[in-house]
Amino acid sequence: MSINICLDLPQMSAAEYARRQGVSADSVKQLMDSGALPFVQRGRGCVRYVNMVALAAQAAQLAGNQSAWNQPQQIEGIS
Repeated sequence: MSINICLDLPQMSAAEYARRQGVSADSVKQLMDSGALPFVQRGRGCVRYVNMVALAAQAAQLAGNQSAWNQPQQIEGIS
């Protein structure tokens, strides 16, 4: 299986990421603070951006470690 990931932006503001995910910007900032959401920052006190490249790499790595939850070959009547 191959996975193709296309990103429209390599970095995204917390506000834009929050809008696209349907969560608050504060929630995104908390995820950044906890280390659960990768981010880039040019310097101390500068704006933080969600690192979409690192996030996609994490997702691809996690997807590669999973097997299908359903085993269609074991379900009767499915060929």
